[in-house]
Amino acid sequence: MKRIIIIGATSGIGLEVARCYLKAGWQVGVAGRREEELEKLRQSALGQICTQRIDVTREDAPALLKQLIMKTGGMDVFLLSSGIGKQNLSLCLI
Repeated sequence: MKRIIIIGATSGIGLEVARCYLKAGWQVGVAGRREEELEKLRQSALGQICTQRIDVTREDAPALLKQLIMKTGGMDVFLLSSGIGKQNLSLCLI
């Protein structure tokens, strides 16, 4: 079985990628800051998904990522999809 680790899987692109890999039958390890969202995702695919709360701005992030990789049984693909953005209205052509 193939395994993917996704950081930033509680919303947006990370969440949608996680759903796609779950549908494809992969073992999925997901991480994010929001534990409630991680738990919802875990409940949607029991036995196929491992979760870990990780805040990439904290010093313990690498150790927690290693724990998630171990829980997932390894890693074939890694996706980092965390961060924030803001709209730059000066780029809009009106």
